[in-house]
Amino acid sequence: MNTRGPFPDFSSPFWENIDAQVIASEDLVSKIHTIELLEQLSPFRGHTDQFFQRVWRSIDDLQRYPEVKPEWLTAALVVFGNALYFPQALLDDAWRSLYIEMVQAERSGLTPDEFDFQIFENDPSGMGPAFCHLNRLQGRLDYERYPRVASTDELADLLLDFLNPLKRADAAVTARRLFSKHVWAILVDKTLSGHSLSSDIDRLLCAYKLACRAGRTPPRIVVLCQVMTDAAERILVKTISEACERYTIIGDPPVKYHRAIFLDRRHNITAEDTALINDKRLIRHIRDLSRWFASSFIARDRDFDRMRERSGDDLRFGYRGCGLTISDYDNCPTDSLPLLWYLSETDPAPYRGPYVRIHSRIGPQLTSRSIDKWNSILGEPKIVEELARAFREQNG
Repeated sequence: MNTRGPFPDFSSPFWENIDAQVIASEDLVSKIHTIELLEQLSPFRGHTDQFFQRVWRSIDDLQRYPEVKPEWLTAALVVFGNALYFPQALLDDAWRSLYIEMVQAERSGLTPDEFDFQIFENDPSGMGPAFCHLNRLQGRLDYERYPRVASTDELADLLLDFLNPLKRADAAVTARRLFSKHVWAILVDKTLSGHSLSSDIDRLLCAYKLACRAGRTPPRIVVLCQVMTDAAERILVKTISEACERYTIIGDPPVKYHRAIFLDRRHNITAEDTALINDKRLIRHIRDLSRWFASSFIARDRDFDRMRERSGDDLRFGYRGCGLTISDYDNCPTDSLPLLWYLSETDPAPYRGPYVRIHSRIGPQLTSRSIDKWNSILGEPKIVEELARAFREQNG
């Protein structure tokens, strides 16, 4: 590929139809150049190809389809040029700042050695070790300091162990350590639709209420989130309110949240008031291209049946219609437009987005049974009895 600056050879038919005014008015040259510089500092998952090489490959894939209109190719270039790329250094700094915010807000009256918290992960993926390393937290593998309960699913397993006579004694020891913490900190890399985090918050508040019923003042719950959208924030606030009402938690909600990077609705590229696009005509072209793309690729891909069902739409604007264009150095979220992350290697004319993602869940597999565990916990009064016994033994 012959590259000249950020753009390839202008002899391609693509350039015959693109409006030069769009290139200028949308600042595409500077935007793409900025992304390339960021990727040089923090490459996208080990790629050696420059960003625009991948962009040009994606556009070249699209223009092989006769249904794709010239204005749609321009729309694709605008989408790619408005990618929001988060390098590793930025997200590492986010963990550091979030830790400082939590300590300043929660450690009142306690020395650093006295302040004790448990780390949970939303969608466990190694955030806990990274958080401890970046903030120089000692003793990550010390069981006495950090019980091996890294997710709400593992917390459910711990509580259900109280129903097993062979596991009950060990469960009591772990529960006493866990419920003696000052704070339960739940780490979130990105909450964009808010769906996954809202489930975890509901479950932590359920455990909070169980502890109250067992006679223990539970830890406060603190969300530490690297990237949050305003849509996710609204769902989080609603979830906290509804869960407190459902579990009859009286007084101020025992949940606080801190976010390092906040994306308001203007970062939705299809929003009429989007801050990413100057020429509003392009929004219609992006919508049309996204609609065609969803029907031509994703609708035929059985691997995304489960994701479409949970999203409640055809994923044309990404999971739950988030309409984002973000990616970090490690992966591109499905909340971003599929144009950015989709990969098809089986079509006669395959398509590769510039930020092809590694999916953690794909295909028709069964969904997580975590919700069944928590329903079982809520229906078992013996768990509260055993929790109360464990707490009395600690005090006695």
